Amino acid sequence: MSNDGDSGSRLAGREYGRVAFAATCVVAVVLTAALVPALATGSGAPGASLVPLPPDAADAGDGAGSGAGGSGGLGALDAGDSQQVGGLGENAFRSQGTETHFTVRSEEPAYWRTGSYDTYTGEGWRRSAPADTSAAAGEAVGYRVDLARAAGSPPTVWRPETLSGPAGLGVTGDGRVETGGRLPEGTTYRGTSRRPPSESEVLAASGRDYPPAVAERYTALPEETRSAVGPFTDEVVGEASDPYETAVAIEDWLETTKSYSLNVSRPEEDVARAFIFEMDAGYCEYFATAMVAMLRSQEVPARYVVGYSTGETVDPNTYRVRALNAHAWVEVYFAEVGWVRFDPTPGDARIAQERRTLQSEGVTDDYDPGTAGSPDERRNGTDPEGTPASETPTPVTPTSRESSEGYALSLNRTAVPGAPVEVSVTEDGAPVAGSAVSVNDRRVGVTDSDGALVTTLPYSESVTVSAAGGETVTTGSSTESSGPGGDGSSAGERSAARTYELPTNATLSLSGDRGAGATVTVTASVEDVPVRNATVTIDGERAGETDGSGRSAVTLPSTPGNVTLRVERGPVVGTRTVAVDAVTVAVDPALGLPVAWTPVEVTAFVGGDPEPGAAVTVGGERAGETGIDGTVTARLPASSAVPVVVAARGGTARTTVANPLANLAAVVVLAVGAVLGSAVALSRADLGLRDLPGAVASGLQRAARTLVAALVGLAVVSERALAMAWRRALLTVAHLRALATGERSPEALAAALRTWLGGLPDRVGVALGTAGAGTGRQRRAAADQAGGGERAAVREAWERFLRHVSVERPDVHTPGQLAAHAIAVDGLPRDAVTTLRDEFRAVEYGPRPPDAAAPGVASAIDAIESEAETGTGAVEGTGEETGDEGEGGSGSAGGSGNGTGAGAGGEP
Repeated sequence: MSNDGDSGSRLAGREYGRVAFAATCVVAVVLTAALVPALATGSGAPGASLVPLPPDAADAGDGAGSGAGGSGGLGALDAGDSQQVGGLGENAFRSQGTETHFTVRSEEPAYWRTGSYDTYTGEGWRRSAPADTSAAAGEAVGYRVDLARAAGSPPTVWRPETLSGPAGLGVTGDGRVETGGRLPEGTTYRGTSRRPPSESEVLAASGRDYPPAVAERYTALPEETRSAVGPFTDEVVGEASDPYETAVAIEDWLETTKSYSLNVSRPEEDVARAFIFEMDAGYCEYFATAMVAMLRSQEVPARYVVGYSTGETVDPNTYRVRALNAHAWVEVYFAEVGWVRFDPTPGDARIAQERRTLQSEGVTDDYDPGTAGSPDERRNGTDPEGTPASETPTPVTPTSRESSEGYALSLNRTAVPGAPVEVSVTEDGAPVAGSAVSVNDRRVGVTDSDGALVTTLPYSESVTVSAAGGETVTTGSSTESSGPGGDGSSAGERSAARTYELPTNATLSLSGDRGAGATVTVTASVEDVPVRNATVTIDGERAGETDGSGRSAVTLPSTPGNVTLRVERGPVVGTRTVAVDAVTVAVDPALGLPVAWTPVEVTAFVGGDPEPGAAVTVGGERAGETGIDGTVTARLPASSAVPVVVAARGGTARTTVANPLANLAAVVVLAVGAVLGSAVALSRADLGLRDLPGAVASGLQRAARTLVAALVGLAVVSERALAMAWRRALLTVAHLRALATGERSPEALAAALRTWLGGLPDRVGVALGTAGAGTGRQRRAAADQAGGGERAAVREAWERFLRHVSVERPDVHTPGQLAAHAIAVDGLPRDAVTTLRDEFRAVEYGPRPPDAAAPGVASAIDAIESEAETGTGAVEGTGEETGDEGEGGSGSAGGSGNGTGAGAGGEP
């Protein structure tokens, strides 16, 4: 016993040891998978999928997962809560990997955005709260993304409105993206976005009326960064008068003074300061960080954004986006417009680097995304959409004429209607204080101690600015008066006048959708100056008035077509033709007939093209938004008439689906009728419900047999027709040979031809199974009359014969088949039946003339009837005769409705 116990203990110990060893191995494998980075897959650690990410791991609307900067090959598909500029190790934004991260099918090329950041730390960026998503409604763009790598931050076009795909993926009411977790490789989703207006005229007129929360959050900088970058940026932007000019000046400075290079070392100090003052080159992270810092030093809201550039065009509207397309850029906030993309990284150099990589890897030799990164940007002779740019017109410089009596007069800018200008009055370079300044003979004020006065130029074709009187301010602060009080009222005073010719052609820009009935914002400007308080008309009808920024919201006509938009203030006029797109809707029932509670496909169109992102309501209930193909599926409610309404680009279209409820009732009645009919049929057939499956199966079998018989019949008719044609050809040759040798006269041949032609319709009808009884009887009566009664006698004998043949439908059988059946089955005398068969063939399709005698017919039919009446006939022969393959169906001699009496295969 003790030995057994010791043995059991040792066995149990071994088992426990094995379990512990196995558990240790499992833990080791899991830890290895979770900690070892993925090798050249770009999809993160292999064990990442073993540890589910919580849905709130990050704000998916602006990235989720681990940070891209410094992460191992994740690209920008996992834009985490922070980014380290020029991160240590392998950096996604410096990667030149050619592996595909995702493919996009989009209506327009775009940058594919995955995240944004608001807080600059000196070393990188951090997201302190969910991103601001405010944006004006702009052009709609639909797209479909196929992920080739797992993603925590799904790429979208700014600003997303809808996303559809896996459960949990969507866009919140305030425009933030929700994923519900990490999206696996192979995921496909669809989206619609509305890109904010980016026309330079619209942005220049936006002003600085920022929401307080946006201004406070997106202009913040570390104090040491602001104190170093601010004064230098003041010099860079110079006399920029608005946020747009400020952004353009900073972007131009970065693109022209810094080079693009991936081979740079990360500075240990403040990244923005180091790049601006010390570094000569860098890549996208450095350019974007520096531009945001410089903009914020000028109190212009801006933020750091990551994602991907357009990628390679592989098919029309299809883009393959690779690891090397991971990119960083800038978004600038414009009042009443929202966040607009600017890309300060030199585009030509970046794309050239990508092209060299793809060529060296043997991937492609033709690579040119051709997409601009900033408003009105041109790259290699292309406009912002990547198409060849037209020649930029040379601006017209207004001319001026000057008259002077000792003074010099100048303006600080080009004279433009409505422009605020500073008038400077000097004498020998010294400022003149107290000089009376007039514009078009209207006094506007006097110059200050610096000899300057600020005024606004009128809306006119020309303007004359004049100055008179005042005191010259000398270097020693002493003054010399040109008249009592310096008001220019004394005689002999010094003065100056200058006349400027002003440009009066205004430029009009539109933002917003241009659908019928939509509201758009029109911005009018002359050069960079808004046209204020101008009248706006559409096709001659007053539509509004511009505000202090030169903007006006107007409603387009509800009827589609071209309209003329005109802005006018005095001689300043701008016109533009606007194509108003029609919004239309089409409804396609899934069953071909609109039936209540069944699906329908609703398609929205704008200008004849499918419109993604259109809001659809069916029967007053929201059905959703159309996808990239412009369609959405909904169900019809139970109603006699269902209104379907589509709203897109500010316009609407509606249609009504008629009678879905009545159609449902009809379908129900038909179904009930079918059930009741089946029940009645079963009862009459003395069948119960248990017999229903067998009856249905039997019916289906009969239907199948009928179909097969029909196909076989068609084949037989075709074969007979071909055989008849071949025999007709051979017989014709024989007749022609007999005519040539004198064996037959032309008259006999002509009579035979007439007879054959007369019976041709009947023969064709029999072959096709369509000959009518009435026409057949008429033709046979005429033939019988022409034949002197011989043909009628044969037909009458044949009909009498058919009365004794036990075939249900003799019209579908040939004379040979009927004769064989009569002999073999009905026991009629062989010789009499054969004689009658041959005579019937000779008269109906043979060469015998209609008036020729038919010997033996009478005695044959008498023998047949005698045998049938006595019932003593024996079955003769051993099998049925097949008859002639070329014969057609044999109807009764009287021409009953089932046949014509003429065979389809006989010959004249």
